[in-house]
Amino acid sequence: MYIIIGRKQLTQQDGVLGIGIPLLFMRIKYVQLVESQRLKCFMAMCEVTSSALFGPRRGHTSVVMNNKMFVLGGTDVSSKNDVWSTGDGGETWNLIAASAGWNGRSEHASVVFDNKIYIFGGVRDNEIWYSENEGVDWVEMASPAWGYRSEHSSVVYDGQMYIIGGFEGPYYLSDVWSSGFHGLHKHSL
Repeated sequence: MYIIIGRKQLTQQDGVLGIGIPLLFMRIKYVQLVESQRLKCFMAMCEVTSSALFGPRRGHTSVVMNNKMFVLGGTDVSSKNDVWSTGDGGETWNLIAASAGWNGRSEHASVVFDNKIYIFGGVRDNEIWYSENEGVDWVEMASPAWGYRSEHSSVVYDGQMYIIGGFEGPYYLSDVWSSGFHGLHKHSL
């Protein structure tokens, strides 16, 4: 039998619970429940919060840098250009930039590279922006050689950023671009 009392840790003051179960037994069961819950969350997705401060959205991107998670842009009814972060695994969120330097966007891509956050493209956008201070300030890079690009992916591999595929209405793309320190270069497949 498991009894869940929120996130309260049982103490000596809890004594014997109203149903006659000694505290020592409850401590053991509480620890088993916590460990069991951790195992379940390791093996499946578990909800951390049902109402994050950044509000409902889709088409956003997320990255991890300096032990923080970041949420960048997205849309609900209108495109957003905000930046949010959490350092506690998603329970509490902090607004970093209500209006980042880039236009509101969704379906973009983002990565962390060389201790900077980068965002690439998005619906009706072909810009590349980066932040060196965890999303507070943003700098636009030179325009890339590709046109508008959305629904693409980005990764960091072998010391370079890669942009892969996407959509440039009405066409789906199969191209791959990489960037070291000398701009973006197209790779043929």
